[in-house]
Amino acid sequence: MRTKFILIFIALFYYGGMQEISAQKWLKSLGKIADQILSTGIPNVNLNVTKCEYWGDDVALRFTVTNVSSKDLELWFSDELAGGKTSAYDNNNNKYEVDIYLGNKGNIIVLPTNIPVKGCAMIRKVPRGTQSLRQVVLTGKSGGETFDYKIGSQTITYAKNTNKSNIFCSLPILTYNMNKCYRNGNNIIIEGTAINNDNKQINLYSSDGSVVYDVEGNRYDLFCEYASETYQGAFLENGIPMRVSFTIKDVPASISQFSLAKYSFRCDGNYYIEIRNLQVQ
Repeated sequence: MRTKFILIFIALFYYGGMQEISAQKWLKSLGKIADQILSTGIPNVNLNVTKCEYWGDDVALRFTVTNVSSKDLELWFSDELAGGKTSAYDNNNNKYEVDIYLGNKGNIIVLPTNIPVKGCAMIRKVPRGTQSLRQVVLTGKSGGETFDYKIGSQTITYAKNTNKSNIFCSLPILTYNMNKCYRNGNNIIIEGTAINNDNKQINLYSSDGSVVYDVEGNRYDLFCEYASETYQGAFLENGIPMRVSFTIKDVPASISQFSLAKYSFRCDGNYYIEIRNLQVQ
């Protein structure tokens, strides 16, 4: 890499002298070419993007990194706290912070030779409905050599994990199916099921942020009950539906429609199930 820079430096210097270009224009040309070189790849590492999906309130850009050198190699991705420039941009040029995880751990790892290792760039607080990312810039060091690697446009996928178009579940590995919504005295009951689509057991438990609004603008609290629940929450096995019941308490008899019912929960992160334009049957 250093040899390439020296050769380009000499070539541009010679070209600049022969053509009598200004110092400012010459430096600009050097900067453009240097940027192209730095963006061609990560030294001795192949990065392959595998998925770009909405996850919670973030976007998970999943990839694999493979050490193609003949010996173990330390790979490190920088972040803003470390003074790096790792960041992401949407098509409106909005900038987002990025956290990197390699091998399900932190942003630094020693890669064995020729073994693909999973990684993920968590792009934080991306508004729901954003369709694509214009660019993701990853900076860091590979074997002590600095890199500035740019990933081009990526389409963001959204999980189809509910049974109705007016319901959104922000945890892609969880499927929520609403069965019915009915009145029981002064309370409104929403019955449904949750299915864990991960390959291992997951733990769900309620968190702050659950809220309901009816069509007249009145606010209510939302309470959740799982079919099998302990003080640690509900444990869902893979592929087995579990009954989930939401209750809206003390609803006037005149109210039969809700603009929003949102249930917030935790599962190794913050997620929610959101139901809009909910009609009481």
